[in-house]
Formats: sequence, C-alpha cells, structure tokens
Amino acid sequence: MIYFVAAIVFGILGAIIPFVSHNYGRFNPVQASVWPSLIIALAFYFSADFIPEIYQHSMPAIFFGASFAGMATKLILPRIWHVAIAGIIFSIIYLNTSVYFDGYGGALGTTACIAVVMVFGMRHLPMKKV
Repeated sequence: MIYFVAAIVFGILGAIIPFVSHNYGRFNPVQASVWPSLIIALAFYFSADFIPEIYQHSMPAIFFGASFAGMATKLILPRIWHVAIAGIIFSIIYLNTSVYFDGYGGALGTTACIAVVMVFGMRHLPMKKV
C-alpha cells in the first residue's frame, strides 16, 4: 500500500513540476523534464543505503516517465489538476504493465502519451443527460 501511494505521489510530482517549469517558468519542455528527473535520480542514487531497493529503481523511473506527461502545453492540459490526473494515470499504468514492457524502448513515453490522451479525451467527452 505504501509503495502504491509513493508511486502515485511521484507520478503527480513528476508531471506537475515539469508542467509548471515549462508553462509558467523559463524552461523549454525538455529542460523542464530533464532537470527535476536528474535531481530525483541523483537523490535516490546517493541515498541508496537508506531507501529500499524497490523504491530506488521504480520511483525515479515513475518520476521521469510522468515528466513526459508534464511536457504538455496549457493548450492540451489547461489546468494543473489535469496534469495531476495524467500523473496518476501514468503511475497506475506503469505499476500494472511495467513487467510487460521490459526490454521495449519508449515504454515510459508511450505510457505518458496514453495518460495525456486519456485526460485530453475525458475533457472533450460530451456530457449527455440520461
């Protein structure tokens, strides 16, 4: 349970920090994704003696993958909570399918794209009265 909550938190932060850095700061999308991801990866690398091994490998990957969703512009995901939902969706997909993507290139980016498209699609679904 703690692992799941940590994955969701890292997914949300991994999406929101680059989104804010890109859309409201002075970073381009790639810089907004790379710098926070590098900081997280180095923090986990240098604290390897204090953090369980499962967290050392997966949390930086979740943060980095979710940062791809955070590269979206305000035109695609206009609200911060849209980005947070994309981060949550990314984390859930990652936790449930990462074993199937072992050895495939582009799995994190593809998963982030799926998360962003899902949020974008949900925003544009027509609301029908039943």
